[in-house]
Amino acid sequence: MKNLISRTLKAIVATAVLLSGAVSCEDTHRGGSGSGSASIIGLWASVDFYEGTDPDDAVWKEKNSYDYADTFVEVTDGGIINIYRTEGSASVSNGVVTGISKSDLILEGSFTYDNAENGMIASDSGTLEFYMPTADRLMIASSSVGYGMYVRCKSFGAEEENPGGDPQTSGCDPYEHFDRLVKTLDIIYEEDGDDRIRYYYDGEDRLTKAVANSTDGVNTSTTEMTLTYEDGGFIMDIVYQSGTYSNTEIYEFTVNSDGCITGYDTYYNGSPSESYSFTYSDGNAVSMIRYSPYSEEPQYTSNSWVNGNLMSGETICMPKGEYTYLTRQNNLNINILMQFPSFKGMTSDRLFSSVNAYGDEYTFEYTFDSKGYPVKVVQEYVSAEGPETTVYEITYY
Repeated sequence: MKNLISRTLKAIVATAVLLSGAVSCEDTHRGGSGSGSASIIGLWASVDFYEGTDPDDAVWKEKNSYDYADTFVEVTDGGIINIYRTEGSASVSNGVVTGISKSDLILEGSFTYDNAENGMIASDSGTLEFYMPTADRLMIASSSVGYGMYVRCKSFGAEEENPGGDPQTSGCDPYEHFDRLVKTLDIIYEEDGDDRIRYYYDGEDRLTKAVANSTDGVNTSTTEMTLTYEDGGFIMDIVYQSGTYSNTEIYEFTVNSDGCITGYDTYYNGSPSESYSFTYSDGNAVSMIRYSPYSEEPQYTSNSWVNGNLMSGETICMPKGEYTYLTRQNNLNINILMQFPSFKGMTSDRLFSSVNAYGDEYTFEYTFDSKGYPVKVVQEYVSAEGPETTVYEITYY
């Protein structure tokens, strides 16, 4: 993994200009100030190289385990890109560089750029493509086929300086956090049809967007969910499109000082709909109250928890029912039943093995990768109409 500079950056340093003719991949998620994603302004550490044309297929190391970095790229808001190397042994965890200090960086070269947005760094000399799967991961196209892979640096060890700028934003954090984040969830039904959901995150590992493409073998549809965070809450905007038909749902969440969701209001195609509120005990949502404009009386749901696991009841992440569990820790940041993130106080500590919801029985069998993360889940569903199998396939960043 050493000498990564020889792949992506030597060509840049040699010419001292931006490269043209970089890898082109139009159908990818772009990062940058022009696309509403995080800015690439700041300092980035080179941690790997991906030999391929589609950055979506790149496999990143497990979060916070980048054990070697020998090249650093600094993109300034003054239109300068500085390229550094180090003779020391640097590692990066949670954006903090250890093993070296900033004074150990050796300036290899600098050049100017006009703008860096919409996935392109541009100057009079040419253009260079970049790609951001999350706000703290960056990929820069090489002159050859491939992408240099970088992680954002927030600080050096215990130093007070923050050369790269902090990518984290203000606002609430309602999530349970895990070392790996779900990238795609494929849902394959026994009958015709399947879904693919792609998830995107910010520098705080909070979900910012999910895009679901669905087909029943005849018709196709797309559902796009975007999330916007602010102090005290966040907004979830869901747009469904199938042919010429579309609808929009908006969820406005409030969050307390512990990061737990205390309630939310829903709007359907602009009109107010249902509202919900939650109460907590020992960090778990023990009750839910549903207010509907179509009912004079609110509806109450009482939840039973044992050792951090929902035994019966309902949360945002888990449908109303009764649950049994495996002994394995739940390390999924996305709940496969609702395809929602694992919100604090709403998610069980263990992976469920069965659910009895609305009189129907669901059982689950898991396949794990070498790191103990589920990569395949087989759901067997038994109803009055008979059994049915659904398969969930999971990839990670």
